[in-house]
Order: sequence, then C-alpha cells, then structure tokens
Amino acid sequence: MSRTFLARGMAIATAMTLYAAVSAATAGTGAASTAPAPSPTTYEFVGTATAGMTSGADLNEAARSLDAQARSADAASYAGASVDSVSHAVHIYLTSPPSDALTSAARSSVYPVAITLVQHTMAELEAAQAKVTANIAALARQGVNIIEVGVDPTNNGVHVGLLKSSAPAQNTVQALTPIPVAVTFEQGSPSLIATRLVDVAPWKGGDLMVSLNQGNVVSGCTTGPPVVNPTNGHQYFLSVAHCFTATGQAVVNDDFEDSRGCSWVFCPQMGTSSHLDSTGGWDTALIAAQPSASNLDWQNSQPYNPPTTFNGFTNPQLTYSKSIQNELVCASGAKEGMVCNTTVLYADMDVVIKGVTYHHIDRAQNTSAVLAGPGDSGGPVFATPPGHLNMEGVMEAAGEVIPCVTYPARGTTCSHTLYYQDFGSMASHWGVVLKTS
Repeated sequence: MSRTFLARGMAIATAMTLYAAVSAATAGTGAASTAPAPSPTTYEFVGTATAGMTSGADLNEAARSLDAQARSADAASYAGASVDSVSHAVHIYLTSPPSDALTSAARSSVYPVAITLVQHTMAELEAAQAKVTANIAALARQGVNIIEVGVDPTNNGVHVGLLKSSAPAQNTVQALTPIPVAVTFEQGSPSLIATRLVDVAPWKGGDLMVSLNQGNVVSGCTTGPPVVNPTNGHQYFLSVAHCFTATGQAVVNDDFEDSRGCSWVFCPQMGTSSHLDSTGGWDTALIAAQPSASNLDWQNSQPYNPPTTFNGFTNPQLTYSKSIQNELVCASGAKEGMVCNTTVLYADMDVVIKGVTYHHIDRAQNTSAVLAGPGDSGGPVFATPPGHLNMEGVMEAAGEVIPCVTYPARGTTCSHTLYYQDFGSMASHWGVVLKTS
C-alpha cells in the first residue's frame, strides 16, 4: 500500500537527518572520532561507457570489481562501496587518497566512479556494528528493541532499526560507540518470506484457512485478527462461527479452491476451533492458535494477485476502535485481498441474514473494487493510521452479488458491499484483547 512505501521512504530521509544531528550534537565533546568532518574530498572519473550503456547487471559487476580492487589495494583505508542506479555510477569510500592501482582501475571503468574520502574505515564501522549487536539483549531489557544493525557506507556510519514501539533510543544506542549511529523505527519485526497461502508460525490475520472435521473439509475462510486472553495468555484468532460446525475442528493453512488439498500435500495446522457462539444475535468464534499467533495482519497492493504469489506484506495491529460513518477502512479477506478506500455507510447495526438477526454489524461499500466474496469470512477490517493498523472488525457477509475477480470460477458470488462485525464487541464477548506484541 502507498502509505507503507511512503513511510519507508520517510524512514530513509530520517536516517540521513539523524546522521547530521549526531555530528552536530557531538561536535563539542572533544572526541576526535565525532568531530565534524570537513567537506569530503571526492575523486571523480567520468567513465568510458557510451551514453546508452545503462545495464544494471553490468553496473553491479563494475561495482563488485572496483570494490574488490579497493579492498585489496587500499585495505587500510577501505570504508565501503555503493551503487547509484539513477546516475549509473559506482561509489568507493576511503579514509585516505586512493592508491595508483585503484585510480587506474577507476579511470578505466566503463561507468562513472566517485572515490570519496570519509572519516571512518570499514574496520571501525564493523567494530561499531559488533558493539551494538553485542548489546541487543541488554538494550531490550531497557525497552529498546533492536531488530537490525548494519554498516551504512554511504553515510559512513551504522544503521540501527528499532521496533516502532521501542523507547526513545538515539542517545542510548549512540553511547555505545563513537561512530555515528542512525536510528530508524520499523513497523514490525522481520519474518520469513510467506504468503497468505504458504505462511509460517507465528500465524497472521488474513491467512487463507480451511477448517476440517476429521479430515473432511468444512469450509474455506480467512483468519481474523490475532487476540489474546489477558488472564491466561492463551492466543487466538477472532473468527466467525459459520466457518465451523463444532469446536475441536482443525484449522489448516490452505486454499479451499486451489486444488492443493491437504490429503496429499502437507498443510500446517494453524489451530483449532475452540469457542463458538451462534446464538443471541452472535456469529462469533475463537481459533486457538497453534503454536502461536503474531500481531501482524496481511495487506497487499492493488491489483491483487492470486495469494499463491509473493505480493503481500504485513503490518502490526496496535489499536482498535468502533467504525464511524463515512470513514474509510480496508477489508483484508484472503480471497479478494485487501481493498482500501472503502466507505463505512452505517455502523453498529442489527442485520438480518438468512432469517437471523445479528447485532453490532457495520456496513461498508466500495463501488470501484470487488470488496468481498466467499472465503473472505473472518478476515480483518482495519483503518491505516501512520505506522500501524487500527482494528475495527471481522468480515461477516457480502451484499448484492457481482462477478468475482481473483477467482473467476466462483462466478457471480462477490460483492461491492461488506457487512462486518464490530471488533470491540466480539473481543469483549470472549474476554480477549487485541494482540499487539
């Protein structure tokens, strides 16, 4: 989604700003390694390539060759390398003027080469990285949750990525090393590459799921928002009762319609239907997560590719609220994918579905996209404030029918209209809360 890509772009800009802030802040400390560096000296070589020679593969190969030359001929002052894919140039970083061998290699390169003199060698940067890494556990006990540490040759410093929920930590991390440290805040911890169809534990909201009764398929649905019982710590997915016929039914990570079939290809079990209530205006359930649930929900860019492709991404769920009329939300069913810019028409309604009156139901509509269809039941509905997901509901039913898009074989069974249950009401019914970590 565009908001996420923008946030990462903003994170990069923030990192560059923080480097500048670190240099300014440490200028008065008297430490030679943190004194403001003079304007860098750059040796520029124009390259011998013709104007049309812009192959990314060739550029990368040129960079690798020059990097190897620098590591060998200028080992004592080597500070890294990078590639500028816009200007098609190779950048080499050293702490002293280049050797004749490197100069000759740069002069004969088909691509432009810039050799920039910086303050810290690669050995110093790697030592700083190691120092921060060695303190990850200790910092975590202080609420500083580091998820990545690495050398940043372009800025001649160290990059540290923290979970967004971490305590303010720029000064804490910087105190570990005199090398400039840039702290950026990330929305979630890294996870193994997965899709809605081929996921890994801890499982996510929005996964494809199939419920089984003694090995026989009951239905295909979508996992709902991960929740937790605050009293005993048990982890669940909030779901809808109509995805099951009884408690104790296995829930596996599979697609009801992709013909994969758990009878001949192993499908990992995500949990078991542990609580059902289809009485008194409720259609709600809990899936006991096995072995664990994450605090993440699936999203995807549009157009939505079939969920067997690697087109998805996740973000953490940190807050929840009731939907408000005319606000825009995103529904994230596993079959039709995440559809945002969906308008809430009415909130907290009583709705009759197949003769049964259900309570705490919201109605939303998106006339420019296929919003929901069979198999999306149970999927999360959320808003997307900066930095996280605000959970608002669980997908329940569709309105007027239109042709499906992601799985055309389903025919005219999808809809522009979605009915979803209010998250807060369902969570309160079961005594669970949104899983936020």
